[in-house]
Amino acid sequence: MENLNSGTKELVSINIEDRLGEVTDLSTDTVDYRVLNEDGSDKLAWGLATNVEGMRVDCLIDTTGWETGHYELFVRPTIGSEQPILGPFDFDLV
Repeated sequence: MENLNSGTKELVSINIEDRLGEVTDLSTDTVDYRVLNEDGSDKLAWGLATNVEGMRVDCLIDTTGWETGHYELFVRPTIGSEQPILGPFDFDLV
């Protein structure tokens, strides 16, 4: 679990691994992400990833005005006609 500082804009990098080994590069695919509050409601709706390099997805998270607490990050690559939702990748805002 990662800690982010409240009131900052921070890049969170997620390393994705395909257990079947079929997908080795997401950089040519559309990848978006979202952040949920502890209660499961949207804190940040689906938006495009800031950068995708290989299997690493970078998400810029602007925590300006957010309350401290626990949040969940989800990543959704579009691979052909499939859109798997990966996560949650937990982080705390301190």
